[in-house]
Amino acid sequence: MHHDLSARLSIFAVAGHLALAGCASLAPGAVSRLSGLDPLLADPSVLSLAAVMPVPTKLRDGDVIMTISVSAPAPLGAIEETFLFDVTEAGDTPGIIVNAGTERLHKLVLTGEDAGRMRAVQAKIKAAKAAGIHGQGKFSVGIKGGCLDGRLGDGPLIAAVFMRTQTAEDYFPLLKSVDLRKMAGEEAIARLPACG
Repeated sequence: MHHDLSARLSIFAVAGHLALAGCASLAPGAVSRLSGLDPLLADPSVLSLAAVMPVPTKLRDGDVIMTISVSAPAPLGAIEETFLFDVTEAGDTPGIIVNAGTERLHKLVLTGEDAGRMRAVQAKIKAAKAAGIHGQGKFSVGIKGGCLDGRLGDGPLIAAVFMRTQTAEDYFPLLKSVDLRKMAGEEAIARLPACG
């Protein structure tokens, strides 16, 4: 299962045009929140996601990825970096309400190594900006896997994704509730392995 939530951005700040693979859509308010997000200012150690997944689906370390792609003139040129998120139990998730009987909350943070790589990409783009180089890029968050720790029913599999870029703020909804069966397809859902 791999579906990306994509946002087109200028090289230095997210622009307002967003698109989503499949038939899912951005949550109300996500466009304005993303429009105000400057990837150069987001602290990789603070940036986090929260995914509300239907029981019995689970996310594992590396199942959620973020990609930053930039196309710009030399000397910056093309950049495409993919960063992995780990599932963490640390901290709370303000702004998110979960039905404990049918939903499972996963808090996700960049791995330590990838947080460092993101800082390096930010520094490279900042240097290009200071030199007057401009370009276009894409910021995307995708779920590329998952597992099951129980029997999967026949009904809808509703999921949602939230984001936070500052510790003092609530998570904001990035992807409104979508049915994973419709978004990923029955074949992809059937291939989800048992959690080991």
